[in-house]
Amino acid sequence: MSPRGRSCASWTVPAAASRDDAFEQAEAEAAEARAEQAERERDAAARIAVAEERARIEVGAGSAHTAFLPDGRTAFVGCSIDDHLAVIDLEDGARVGTITLN
Repeated sequence: MSPRGRSCASWTVPAAASRDDAFEQAEAEAAEARAEQAERERDAAARIAVAEERARIEVGAGSAHTAFLPDGRTAFVGCSIDDHLAVIDLEDGARVGTITLN
């Protein structure tokens, strides 16, 4: 109990060596996470670099930006002149739908 009759929580300050070890461990974990992310990015770039044309698909006028679902089976192509998104099934190599944007 403290001098005024109230209990106080106790805590200890870690020794300098223990703080340094914790800091080094955190740095090592962060470096490992950065290395893993870089490897994933290199793998993705390699897959794109070796991709070959399998089909030409008519998507619409003003096609520009493409977004892919994480499963790698579906793509969306923005067509600014036609004001829609073309939905592409990458497995079949075919346009399977249109999402109107107006």
